[in-house]
Amino acid sequence: MRSGPQPDQLFILVAPLLFLLFLSLYRRREGIRHFLRRAIIGEGAYLLLGFYLIKSGVQPIPAIGISVLAGLAVEQLLIAPRGRHIPASEKRKTIAAYERKTGRKYNRKTDEFDHEIAFARGGSSTADNLRVRSRTENRRKGKKSPWWDLLGR
Repeated sequence: MRSGPQPDQLFILVAPLLFLLFLSLYRRREGIRHFLRRAIIGEGAYLLLGFYLIKSGVQPIPAIGISVLAGLAVEQLLIAPRGRHIPASEKRKTIAAYERKTGRKYNRKTDEFDHEIAFARGGSSTADNLRVRSRTENRRKGKKSPWWDLLGR
């Protein structure tokens, strides 16, 4: 009889970690989408201009340098930074969930919207990532990630 973890035991150990990893990625979908958009457009501009310059007879090293700078410029100029605006519909959903869960009314003087996965860490401004917290709790939390977030720092 052999010792060590059996395949079903290994699945029981690995499955929760995979679930938490996919949850972390799902909650960061807006930041990941924005990063990929910037990378694809920047790389596309870099490659197209590089091929064009090399075909035009420019030496490869200067062509690569020029195309890298152009790719970075296109990336910075064409793609706006992610907006921190929270749509009103998402605010309404979050407030309704807060009021159902706690039985308290939302008070905009003392309560704030908090991103469970911080916006600075790629979190989205959708109702599944927003919650209502008191102003002091929200400011104290800062951009810390929840305990289950495997990608957090």
